[in-house]
This record gives sequence, C-alpha cells and structure tokens, in this order.
Amino acid sequence: PVAGNNIVITSDAIERPWVWQSGQVDPARPQLNGFVGPLMEIFWSMVTKFDPVPNITLIDGWATQHSRDLLKRAGVTSSYTACTHDVALGVFDVCVSDIWVTTDRQQMTQFLPTIWSENFYLIVKNEVVPETIVDYIAKPFAPFSPELWCFILGFLALCAIVMGIVDEGNEDDFPYEQSHLWTRMGKSMYLSLFGYVSGGPAHSAGSIPGKIAMFGFGWFVLISLASYTASLASILVATKQQVQIDSIEAAIEAGLKICASEQIKDIWHIKFPDAKFFLINLLFDAPRHLHRGDCDCAIIYESAIDNMFSGAFNKADCAKLDSGDLTEDEAMCQRDENGEPSLTRDCIFLKVGDLLHSIPFSFPVSTRLSHSLGWGLVSAIDQGDMENAMRKYQSEWPSSECPASAAVVSAEDSLPASSMYGTMIISVFMLLVALAINVYERRTGRSVLGHPLFRVDEGGDG
Repeated sequence: PVAGNNIVITSDAIERPWVWQSGQVDPARPQLNGFVGPLMEIFWSMVTKFDPVPNITLIDGWATQHSRDLLKRAGVTSSYTACTHDVALGVFDVCVSDIWVTTDRQQMTQFLPTIWSENFYLIVKNEVVPETIVDYIAKPFAPFSPELWCFILGFLALCAIVMGIVDEGNEDDFPYEQSHLWTRMGKSMYLSLFGYVSGGPAHSAGSIPGKIAMFGFGWFVLISLASYTASLASILVATKQQVQIDSIEAAIEAGLKICASEQIKDIWHIKFPDAKFFLINLLFDAPRHLHRGDCDCAIIYESAIDNMFSGAFNKADCAKLDSGDLTEDEAMCQRDENGEPSLTRDCIFLKVGDLLHSIPFSFPVSTRLSHSLGWGLVSAIDQGDMENAMRKYQSEWPSSECPASAAVVSAEDSLPASSMYGTMIISVFMLLVALAINVYERRTGRSVLGHPLFRVDEGGDG
C-alpha cells in the first residue's frame, strides 16, 4: 500500500555526511524540504520505484518530545531510539537517518533491510616523544628490515666473490698477481659496496662472465634502490610516536576506562566483560571526554572517526561553548591563532587494533509499509543506487586535517626480506650463469665467443 499513498517521514538535520539540511529546496524534490545526503538519495530512489510515486510529507523536528520524555524516564536518552518509538506509535512512517539496528529498537518496530554497516575501532592517545640522535641516525636504514639488510650485504659479498673469480684477468680492477687472492677480493668487495650506494656497477668488467655478473648486479641495484627510495621520504619526515596501548585487550589489561556508546552497552559488556566503560549518549562527544580525562580511550565507529580527524567535532564543541550549552571545561574547545576552531585538536588520537564490532543501520518503518518499502530499497540497492549516492556526495565526506607527520613509524613499515626474494633469485641466477661460463672457459682455455683466452703483453718485443 505505497504507490500513490501518503508517507510521513522525518530526518535528522545534522547527521552529516549521511543526511543533513542543505537550506536549499530542490525544485525536483520539494517534498524533501532541502534535506540531502546519501541516505536521503537512497530513500528517494526507493520511493520512486513505485508508480505513481507516493506523496511524501516530511515533518521537521526529528523525534517528538513525547517519545524523548517517555524514554528518558526509562533511562534512554537517544533521539534515534525516540524516533524509532515514534514510528512504532504511528507518528511517522519512516525515520530517514543512519539508525543502528539494535535489540531494543527492533522490539519497537520493523526495520528495512540493511543499508550500510558501521565498523567500530579503538581510539587511543597518540603521544609524540622527542627523537634522540640514535633515532635520527637509524632513519636512513628504516626502509628495509634488519633481515633484508643482511640479505643485501650477503648478495653484495657474493657479487664481490664472483667478480673476483670470473674477472681476475681484468687488470683495470685487479692490477695484482693471481696469488694475491685476499687483496683482489677486498678490492672487489669495495667495488660492490661502492656500486650499490652510487646506484650502478663500479666494476669495469672485461670478460663475458664478468659482464653477465654485472648485469645481475645492476638488476638487483635497480629494484632494491627503487624500493628504498619509495619508502624513505615518508619515513624521514615522520614523527616518532609512542603508542603504549595498541589493542582493546591491552587497554583492558591496563585497567583503562573506555568511552563507549550507551545505545549498545550490552554488546560491549558481553564482548568485553572485564572492561571499565564510561558510557556516553553520542560518540560525537567522545573526543572531548578523552581530552577532559573522563576516559583513557574510546570505541568509535569509522565515519565518526573520519569526522573527528576532519576537525568537525572540535567545531561542534566550540559552537556549543559559544551558545552556552557547554562550559569551557566541558567543551575542551581549542582555537587557532585566528580565533577559529582548530581543525587539528583531535590529531593526537589514533585508531589502533582490529575491528571490534560491526553494526548495521537502516530506516525504522511502520508495519503497514515494511514489505513494500523493503522491496523498493532492495531494488534500489541492487540497481547500484547506493553506490551512485555515495559517489554523488563524495566531496561532502570528511577529509583528514591531520598532518602527514602524524603517521607512526613502526617495524611493520620496513620492507621484509621476502619482498626482495624475486629480485635476488634473478640476480643470483645471473651470477651462477657467469660462474658456469667462467668454469667452461677455464677448462677449455677458450672464450665462449670462440677465441683463445690470453693476456696482452705490453712489455715490448721479446
């Protein structure tokens, strides 16, 4: 019973980037009263699947005061739960917002099929520590792991030995008697090391095996130095940071107090029974609670983390301070040198650990419309309308204002030895080919090109 009928909806005007009041009414969609965003887009796609299109009546104000007061007496302060309650009472047919599908809300009324899911992660304070002279010296070696550096040195030593053997007749590189083995190997090792750091072979190979060996050496230098350069720049400008808590288990073991949403408190108590939680109504408020010291870390969903790093939460806290809704101590507002809300207040926080929980969200819907609107939503999603809506409002999605130097340099950022296995195999193969040719030439006394092996005597007539 949807086509051509009336549907009464409401929407949250501030839930950017999912849905918000733009202040400008779209002439093609006057029924939406200027509400825009991916969720309003998917709602419009859903209802326009019907012919004739139902008449949409959007009531401003979000959840009614009646439902807010009724639930508040029961200890529930969420306006999202209050709007779900309004749908159950028949005040609205649909609440258009990113409303989590929880047990309590599902008991009140039905929900449409899942539109999206919110992923929850742990947020901790990311403390910058002063760098020592040892840290500065170690940075140029950070792109490669210690194991990979050992592999590289081993390969260079192998190259030195191979060149010292297959190119011993090269008087430019080795102007020594053949009995001076260690002198020749020492010079060859120097040339290998110098060639590596200078970006190309330093040996002036004179024999066919020597030239083949230098080809393998050059291939190795090309790939390894390109890999080194690619990761060195970001490591040199990164700030050394200390993250003592890198997982929810570490936070619980340390006895830290964790900010978490009271709407899904039962989930957290079941999953982490030993944790100490500081429950809050809106996770948008989690950063200021962290700054105040009410909690030591927080469990926040991903889109809220994006908003936090964009500076949106500090803007909101400063606005509440200016309006008198919060005191200076409560708001923890930080401003820049121009007196504007700082966009980097929350850059001291860091997302750590694995995914803690994923919760679906959708629209609560009246029972009489659930089947038909459910069909409309599934049809819209199957036809790619949700992806199109996300692309349409991609520019509205919050972007991080935190500087690149906020990145943490860890051992995981160093390339492991396994990353160079393929390069080493190819290079070592070339060295083995060079050795094989050298053995052939020594046994036959002839070059692989067919001419006899000899050393030119420049001492004059005999």
